[in-house]
Amino acid sequence: NYWVSRSRQRVQDRVQDYAGSYQKLAKALRESNQLQQLVVLSNSRIVGMTTTGAAKNHRILRELRPKIVIVEEAAEVLESHIITTLTQHTDQLILIGDHQQLRPATNVYELSKKYNFDVSLFERLIQKGIEYKQLKTQRRMRPEIARMMEPIYADLQNHESVFKYDNIKGVASNMFFLTHDRLESSEGENRSKFNRHEAQFMCGLYR
Repeated sequence: NYWVSRSRQRVQDRVQDYAGSYQKLAKALRESNQLQQLVVLSNSRIVGMTTTGAAKNHRILRELRPKIVIVEEAAEVLESHIITTLTQHTDQLILIGDHQQLRPATNVYELSKKYNFDVSLFERLIQKGIEYKQLKTQRRMRPEIARMMEPIYADLQNHESVFKYDNIKGVASNMFFLTHDRLESSEGENRSKFNRHEAQFMCGLYR
């Protein structure tokens, strides 16, 4: 038992030494990769990344010193994630989004309801009365669909192009509601839901 224990300890010591060496080499590799990325990005006028990428590469952001930061879908981004995109060199933060639609998603329900984690920086600034600009003209929906948005967007206007859409073939109306009792499904840890019945219905309608 003595020799087995001593051999095991010797192996454990070697593993720890290798682990320490690995950590040093991994750190050096990350720094080398970041340096290469920095060289490439330094010659770019526009740099795009996710907020998760901004958090992981905050050192690169500090070195790039971006003066203007633009966040798309800002109403769906956690405030803490937006903060990670900012550096001491940021002069202007532009938030684009719609706080009247989806809010940021949190993994812990209590954080949302007790500490307002589901309130984005975008929404909070608007609630505090900060000046903002809002688009008034929509160029995507049919007027019949846009009319349903009036309780939320009272001043919404239709661009002339949406009046030129062709009527949908094979149905009596360009907009109708379908009622069914088929439940949604999800796969694995993916939060996204899907409804196979609705998908099959749309495929059948298209045919």
